[in-house]
Amino acid sequence: MADLLLQELEFPFKPFMEFLGAGDSIEEVLEEYPSLKREDIYACIQFAATESLTGTV
Repeated sequence: MADLLLQELEFPFKPFMEFLGAGDSIEEVLEEYPSLKREDIYACIQFAATESLTGTV
């Protein structure tokens, strides 16, 4: 999953999930990466949830 990128933004997926898992808020992530949108973070969360249900995470 480390190579998965957020849409056309070329941001790796894994660090964002690590930020959220470490307790950073969505707002903090958005402040750190202003080119991201809230929907990008929600997409990461949804992807992680879906992948965890299939056992691939």
